[in-house]
Amino acid sequence: MKKLKLLLISWLLLPINVFAYSNYIIPGGETLGIEVNSKGVMVIGFYQINGKFNKGAPAIKAGDYIVKINDVEVNTINELTKEIEANVDVGKINVELRRDGKTRTSKLELVKDGEIYKTGLYVKDSIIGIGTLSFVDPNTKIFGALGHEIIEKSTGSLFNTKSGTIFES
Repeated sequence: MKKLKLLLISWLLLPINVFAYSNYIIPGGETLGIEVNSKGVMVIGFYQINGKFNKGAPAIKAGDYIVKINDVEVNTINELTKEIEANVDVGKINVELRRDGKTRTSKLELVKDGEIYKTGLYVKDSIIGIGTLSFVDPNTKIFGALGHEIIEKSTGSLFNTKSGTIFES
């Protein structure tokens, strides 16, 4: 009896209003392609340079996001590369990282390998995948898509999304 009362009370507390953006939507069910871009550049691993791992990398962990190089904001691999190349004569760069929602700073040594300076970091700034389109409102262009958290495969970490695009798959 107690469970029945609890069930009835919960039914009374449920909202009875449903809001829609328009009178007509197109139901989906089709697959679609997705591309999401990260907030910062995600470190997904490390590689050896001249047979050694970079001495500056121990403070940086897989799953960290590089958000600034020498106080310049970076969100793409191209921006990261540009800032590193602008500072190769210094030999070390200041790196601002985001890990678990907290910001920290570190120095990263640039290692010369032949004529090229390297960081020893594997990085990623976007992920591409597939999803399912649920509906589209042809008037407002509002759409719904089946979604879930996006986990980066190499690190097993949640991918922090800044922006994204959907496209026909």
